Amino acid sequence: IYSVDAFAHLYALAPDGSLKWIANAAGDKGVAVGQDGTIYVASESFIKAFNPDGSPKWTFTQDPRAFICLGVSVGPDGNIYSVGVQGLGVFSLTPAGVLRWAVPEPYNRLIVDYAEIVFGQNGSFQQLYFGANSHTRALRLDGTSVFSLSSTFQPAIGPDGSVRTAEVAESSIVTTSLAWTISIGRFGASCLSTSGRTRDSCPTRTIGT
Repeated sequence: IYSVDAFAHLYALAPDGSLKWIANAAGDKGVAVGQDGTIYVASESFIKAFNPDGSPKWTFTQDPRAFICLGVSVGPDGNIYSVGVQGLGVFSLTPAGVLRWAVPEPYNRLIVDYAEIVFGQNGSFQQLYFGANSHTRALRLDGTSVFSLSSTFQPAIGPDGSVRTAEVAESSIVTTSLAWTISIGRFGASCLSTSGRTRDSCPTRTIGT
């Protein structure tokens, strides 16, 4: 088990919770593990890779430095992906720490301090998704932009490949047709009955196709 704290320590724990090792100055914006056991940790200044025994493997310096780093993930292709807001932007590294591509991601409120990059299939293409800077954004794994939606929440991928956030469910096809939307309002999801119908005391909901 791997975890980071606010002081940029990387912890490795055994399955029973006992401490195996600690790496200092590792980073504090997320942890990802590659198929070969390499551990990747991010910060606004760098992406670092560690061997399974805690020894440093490589460091990639973000230039320019990110204003906010949204985390690090290992994609289904084995490459590393991160988002450095107002820095490199959305970018990808090889497992050896070599920059593959970078696409701008300017700062724009609303913003989150940490987000998970998620992946899903779109026909013959794999895509990555994240929510930040007042939008939910999708890119192919070669850096090609697919869509940007006005949504600020963490996306998740449904079993049918659709992209879901707290605000919308979006078809994963390139045309980005809206699958459905439901307005929850200030009362939250508790205003829906078990049958899915709106209670009389709740705001009106509109469900489209």
